[in-house]
Amino acid sequence: MSSERHQGFLSLLNNPAFVRLWLAETIGLSAQNGIHFAQMVAVEHLTGSTTYVGFMILAFSLPGVLFSTLAGVVVDRLSKKTVLVVSNFVRALSIFGYVLALKLLTGWQALVAMYLVTFVSATLGQFLAPAMWAKVPLIVGESNLLAANALFNLTSILAQGIGLLVLVPLAVKFLGIPVTFLILSIAYLAVTGLAISLPPDRPAPRAAPAAVSSLRRTWHELREGLAFVVSRREIAIPMGHVTLIATLLMVMGMMAPGFAARVLGMSAEDAVYIFSPAGVGMALSTAALGRWGRRLRREDWANLALMGSALAFGLLGYLSRGHLSARAPLFEIYPGRAFTLTMGVMAVALLAGFWMATLNTVSQTAIQERSPAYIRGRVYSVQFLLSNLIGIPPMLGLGAVADTLGIPTVCFILTGLILITWLITLANMPAVHRARVQERCAAGVEAGRRHVLILASPHDRGAWNAGLALQQALTALSDTVQVTLADVLDYQPAFIQRLSAWFRHAGAGSWLHTRLRSGAVFARWRRSLAQALLGPAVRALLQVLRPEAVLCLDPMLCHLCGRLRRRMDPPPSLIAVIPQLARVDPLWAQGEIDWCVVPTQMAAENARAAGIPPAKVHVLGLPIHPSLSAEGLPKDQMRRQLGWDEHLPAVLVVCGRRGSRSFWECCRALAESRQAMQVIIAGVSSPRRMKRLKSLPWQVPVRILPFVEHLPAFLRASDVLITRAGSSIIAEALAARVPVLLLPEEGQDDASVALVVGAGCGAVLDPPAHVGMVLAEWLRPDNPLLAEMAERAGRLADPHAAVRIAAQVLCWMDEESGAAVSDSAHVVVQYDNPDAVQDTG
Repeated sequence: MSSERHQGFLSLLNNPAFVRLWLAETIGLSAQNGIHFAQMVAVEHLTGSTTYVGFMILAFSLPGVLFSTLAGVVVDRLSKKTVLVVSNFVRALSIFGYVLALKLLTGWQALVAMYLVTFVSATLGQFLAPAMWAKVPLIVGESNLLAANALFNLTSILAQGIGLLVLVPLAVKFLGIPVTFLILSIAYLAVTGLAISLPPDRPAPRAAPAAVSSLRRTWHELREGLAFVVSRREIAIPMGHVTLIATLLMVMGMMAPGFAARVLGMSAEDAVYIFSPAGVGMALSTAALGRWGRRLRREDWANLALMGSALAFGLLGYLSRGHLSARAPLFEIYPGRAFTLTMGVMAVALLAGFWMATLNTVSQTAIQERSPAYIRGRVYSVQFLLSNLIGIPPMLGLGAVADTLGIPTVCFILTGLILITWLITLANMPAVHRARVQERCAAGVEAGRRHVLILASPHDRGAWNAGLALQQALTALSDTVQVTLADVLDYQPAFIQRLSAWFRHAGAGSWLHTRLRSGAVFARWRRSLAQALLGPAVRALLQVLRPEAVLCLDPMLCHLCGRLRRRMDPPPSLIAVIPQLARVDPLWAQGEIDWCVVPTQMAAENARAAGIPPAKVHVLGLPIHPSLSAEGLPKDQMRRQLGWDEHLPAVLVVCGRRGSRSFWECCRALAESRQAMQVIIAGVSSPRRMKRLKSLPWQVPVRILPFVEHLPAFLRASDVLITRAGSSIIAEALAARVPVLLLPEEGQDDASVALVVGAGCGAVLDPPAHVGMVLAEWLRPDNPLLAEMAERAGRLADPHAAVRIAAQVLCWMDEESGAAVSDSAHVVVQYDNPDAVQDTG
């Protein structure tokens, strides 16, 4: 199953337990929204007073304030299935109480009885909601939470429309109020049956002293739930967003009839149609999050949703601003603009529904993901407590505020409230991000083991592969060392990741990119940028992991670690591992490093010229993929395993993250070539680039592949590699004994090009259009040139560099700590022969 399908709606609908829970929620919400309508109509028939209708709203909302937190404790201490079954069954009986009250009582007695039944039914609802939300992760798992919440959000929209606008109004009109309540009672019995069919679950075990009374233990757990939310801003912030949405929905529900009647000049009943696009916007939000929700982080979606919601309410106030001065309906003031105003309000309602649903969904998902299972029920109870506690005052006072200030003014007040919430969210984002990074780092720490931290980025494929090789080598040499390979960008917001990806690849080769990477003029600017953007994540990694040694494969991270480790006691050893064959970034010299590992003698000379003390520079080779350090199968067998033609020579073309001009010239020439060969193009990440490559008039067998994880196997199966001059790909090609044709590109490592060409194991393909003639000469059966270049590549290769560097790092760690030399240090590095690794143990 693909990841997209696994994380989407299809996998949820293939889960029978989730389908039953979803149906139970749909029926229950439809009945609940229908009950609200029937309650209002019944009170109106009994009293004809808006005040008593307000008391009915209070009877429904008050249990949320009084019992929501207590309900969370009960949900956490009992089976979620048991709570769902019992609550729905008792609620069905309580709704039947409406029928008895209307049939057996009259006047104020019937009214009081309805208030009591409403209070009891709403109290039971406080147990239902936490149990349902706590049950969802137990059924769908963590990976499908976002899609499940989006689907439940869509269910809420449909249930509101079905129960409040269609089924119950028709039932009240044609069957009467008592029969309608009877049907709703039967609906909750159906929900009870669906709850019985759910899989069982057990509450998380909790240790409690036997001497503590049940009441005191309950009060302790209530306080524990509140303290948990208050002490964790990563949960309190999204809970504030959910509370804000609940308040906005209550206020909008109260304002909608008055907006339609007093502001626009329509009938109050037409408010349903004017604001119905909000439901469409919520449905669009559900679809959008189900498909693209994982492209942004929860915090990014929340910030966008807050800005979008503020814009929607501001536009609603702006469109209706004429009502403030004239105090007359807009349709009477501007009769010729009735259609335009109506369409404008409906468009704003669509926008508001989309962004409010987005904020609610991503915030609910964040709360679920960040709340441990043992306390999740209490967390949701706190949420419902806040939603009701904060939502009740605006509902009770909205009529007077709207009459005094005007409904457009209320819209502007709501806009200001949303903007204040957004500013509070932005102010707390660094602390939330830091807490999440620390929690994530602490999850992988094993007590009692020495720690080595390797910092690299997968955006730089060569550095990341070198980090992987070092991680495996260190783990293999010592069982007392825990090695963490961390991508600092993975701990950053999405926009910083995209900015880094653009800087590394989209602008590669440009004048600006070259100056920013290697120009000493911009070194101070780059240091400041690293400190501002990457500093918090690196600081959290160092504080939580407390490593003995830090291996940096990026110059900015190396400089940053050098500054941050001063505050640690004891400070970790800082080792710079330069993953370029010859080029040395000036920032490497700015970091306060203890040792510097370079792959070649040319790189060592450039490191000394950059300002790194000669005593700290050690030539130990470039770490490459571990699979290339052992002898592989013959090329024909490797091609057979990969599904290639084992009889045709294979030309491997590695496409960079951006297709350069030389790359396309080379591909067009390969397509028109009639040489007896097969072409494999790997690393085509863009669908547009893939389509363009397939459209070329290929005269030879060709395979066009996206990014591949098993590139070393591709190298072993190939006769020639065509690529740009990247240090990692060149080192891996040399270890695989594959001659290299280098594409001429601006901004690439010219020293690496000189190294390959000077050693006689490759050539520069200039111009790229002559690739056909070059390959015809190289692949000629009677030409020994290809075998000679492969032999020279093998002599230049250094497949054991990762083991050599790992052994030296362990020796340095033992020297710094003053400990006895570990068993792994028996691997002695032979400096006079960099290819030799001798075990003296």
